[in-house]
Amino acid sequence: MKINTDAAIPTKPAGAELGMIARDSDGNIVQARGIRKYSSGGAEMEEADALRQGLLMAREAGWRRIEMQTDCKAAIETICKTGLGETPIGTIIEDIRHLSDMFQDCTFSFVYRDGNRNAHKMAQFATKLVSKIIWKQSFPLWFKESIQEDNRTNVLLCN
Repeated sequence: MKINTDAAIPTKPAGAELGMIARDSDGNIVQARGIRKYSSGGAEMEEADALRQGLLMAREAGWRRIEMQTDCKAAIETICKTGLGETPIGTIIEDIRHLSDMFQDCTFSFVYRDGNRNAHKMAQFATKLVSKIIWKQSFPLWFKESIQEDNRTNVLLCN
């Protein structure tokens, strides 16, 4: 299962929106989530939180082999580092590392923005939400029509 994640951080109002799109091996979307948050810890922290939320989605769905993708290279590099200490992003990264150990196979990769546009659309949609939305197998027509095949070009950075 390939899970693309993204965070949108608008200038007004304060907060952040997260988007996650899961595709099967044939490229079909099987689940989409959007989460609206009312606080923001900055771009890298919110991108990392989107990855964490994607891992939680995968765990809840019972998927065992996943590839997590984001267009935030800094978040991937931070996940691959050792340590981080007791920092706010360190807590999220430790959660990501702990969650990733629960899967049979879990890799993290950077994908260029063009290859992450559907997760970006979901994060943008989350700006209209009160809290979160989860779609499984059945998606609104406007969503299906706006989704495009993501460019598969990515650079694997760590697993």
